[in-house]
Amino acid sequence: MLVPDMHVSKLDEMYEQFCKNVETVKEKFHIAEQLDNVHEEKAVKDIYRSQIVFLESALDYYMHCLGIYAMVQMYNNHWDKTRGYSDLKVPIDKVMDAVMHPENTGWIDAVIVSYHASKTYMSAKEIKGQLSLIVGKDFFDKIANEMFYDKESRVKPADKLARALTDLFERRNKIAHQADRNHQTGDLYDINRQDVENAIFVVETFVTTVHKLLTE
Repeated sequence: MLVPDMHVSKLDEMYEQFCKNVETVKEKFHIAEQLDNVHEEKAVKDIYRSQIVFLESALDYYMHCLGIYAMVQMYNNHWDKTRGYSDLKVPIDKVMDAVMHPENTGWIDAVIVSYHASKTYMSAKEIKGQLSLIVGKDFFDKIANEMFYDKESRVKPADKLARALTDLFERRNKIAHQADRNHQTGDLYDINRQDVENAIFVVETFVTTVHKLLTE
């Protein structure tokens, strides 16, 4: 366990919410099946595309909640401070609020929420940075080893995890920002149920491993 027992119930709550969000994504398979039964292939594929976007949103939301909670707890000396936390830049107006009103700690919540508000935690780079901020630089590698370690493979587990997260993030961006079309040709990229199931497996396994390493 990487965090004190006092945090486990809150971390469990975040994980349970993530699981509920992913279940909502999975439920869309029922809609896709109904559409497939009446040969609405285009609509089926659009359901699959929506699942990729919502799945990535579930990951992003979990990482935001985890980061905000951990940083507030660091400020309250209930979570080990990391190098990233120590290097956090604080606007001068918030510093003045803290100096003038030391009894009011609401400013730190505002700073932390503001810090995370402009970020998305779906790409491998951003997720790795977030995990480093929360726990430490080697946490991403620990997760990757749990997920992908294979003594016969020449590819590092961290590279496999980064590739899996990057591929999913890039596909999400094509769907959300390009209508899932090739920039040069305008052709629509294909998608099938297996693509979605593979994406769900990666994201579910990743978040479950994060939660396991933090709490067990």
